Amino acid sequence: MRPKLQALQQGWEEMQHRVWTDRKRLFYVVQMSLFIWFLHLLHIWMFIVALRAWPPFVASLGLAPLAILAGLLPLTFAGVGTRDAALIFFFKDYFAAPTGAALGLLCTLRYVIPAVAGIPFFTRYLAYSRSPART
Repeated sequence: MRPKLQALQQGWEEMQHRVWTDRKRLFYVVQMSLFIWFLHLLHIWMFIVALRAWPPFVASLGLAPLAILAGLLPLTFAGVGTRDAALIFFFKDYFAAPTGAALGLLCTLRYVIPAVAGIPFFTRYLAYSRSPART
């Protein structure tokens, strides 16, 4: 286990060095991170519109991250329930509680569906990670 942790540390330090010493690469990483975050928030707003609620887009850009942050609090398993309650609370001016609960379910499915889709490949991943050539 120690060689794997040392390789991880070495790779992390190399990645940090490459990003922080090259201004172009740093700018690219920051821009891509912001763009991907925007796509996540757009995805949540599209869920809301699909549920036939119409909050302003800018309000959704402000309230959705608060609900996601609430879901990161270590109160429940994977934030289920906490994130849902936060969505209902923060968006109460724009839609009713049942719509908020449905939005919470859709937000949870954003994590569950890709995980379930990866199950068939998990045994291959385990075999690859345990191979002697990887150590």
